[in-house]
Amino acid sequence: MECYQVPVTYQNALSGGAPYYFAAELPPGNLPEPAPFTVGDNRTYKGFWNPPLAPRKGYNIYFQAMSSVEKETKTQCVRIATKGKRFGLLFWFGL
Repeated sequence: MECYQVPVTYQNALSGGAPYYFAAELPPGNLPEPAPFTVGDNRTYKGFWNPPLAPRKGYNIYFQAMSSVEKETKTQCVRIATKGKRFGLLFWFGL
């Protein structure tokens, strides 16, 4: 799976037809130790709304990590859950 390089909000995905959206950005400084994250909790994380999931809609849920040093950025992602096969949903962790 190719990681999504361009962060897209839920609203922009709906209006622009993107096949994915970012549900949250979780800065590493806010996560000194592992913490639970609920997909679809209707909260906003650093400008990305994590909307409730529609019960009859399909989702692929990914975790994506990005690390930037000077002018180089590395990205890794992994699919962590699937519900149907329609929309890619990401939450990402920037290093």
